[in-house]
Amino acid sequence: MKQDPIAYLKSRFGTQFHFRYMPNGGNLGDNLIAAATVQALDASGLDWEFFRDDERGNTDDRRVFIYGGGGSLVDLYAGGINCIKHLMKFSRPIVVLPQTIRGHSDFWSHAPNITVFARDLQSYEYALKFPQLTCLPADDMATNFNMLEPAFAAIRRYHHSMTATAPISIALNAFREDDESRREPDRIRGCSIDLSNLMHPTLKNRADIYTAAVLFLMSVSGFRLVRTDRLHVSVAAALVGASVELFDNSYGKNQAVFDFTLRQRFPNIRFMGVK
Repeated sequence: MKQDPIAYLKSRFGTQFHFRYMPNGGNLGDNLIAAATVQALDASGLDWEFFRDDERGNTDDRRVFIYGGGGSLVDLYAGGINCIKHLMKFSRPIVVLPQTIRGHSDFWSHAPNITVFARDLQSYEYALKFPQLTCLPADDMATNFNMLEPAFAAIRRYHHSMTATAPISIALNAFREDDESRREPDRIRGCSIDLSNLMHPTLKNRADIYTAAVLFLMSVSGFRLVRTDRLHVSVAAALVGASVELFDNSYGKNQAVFDFTLRQRFPNIRFMGVK
């Protein structure tokens, strides 16, 4: 049974705790996850703020640390694990929002009791191998992004107007050019743009996160069709109302999340497999 991570925070800790949120740093896709998380935390009524660099001197024992969702807990990367290691130094509860989890078995085998949300079935089954972890299944945070907020609702209206008046079908190819790509980079350049990777926001405050989210959503809003192997390009395009052809990444992340969430949540996303 899937869990709502924010409802979990409220039920387990309650309003007497102070939550410190460290977003999973990265590109515009990670920023979309952070924006949806900020929306959910603001709506929850919980006492929360962004993680600060001066936390070490804080002696408040009612703190709970939240590490953001994303795709950084796989063996291609060390950054997400290093962030959790840093949070572990405070000896306070840690809750990891929905992530893809692969590899790093040495870390997970010796990690203390951390609550980890898995955003696909394979990640959930993998995390269950480490009995000291509390692992719960949950949808990727970005899939619950609230497009009804005025700035974002305007983007959906823009997409509708743009695609209704465009004389031809306009498509965007937005394929990745990094180690998660299944395609040779030389075949991608010139016919595609790696949209998510154009910016790496700082993710340190609400205003900057929302601004980058608007830019990201606007960048896909002028297209009727988006073809991509970037998971959150597909989510952003689906949120504004575009049709999406989603291709897999190098280790099956996209198909896993599609099967777990996107298939039911976004009928305008069609999974295409490998390109």
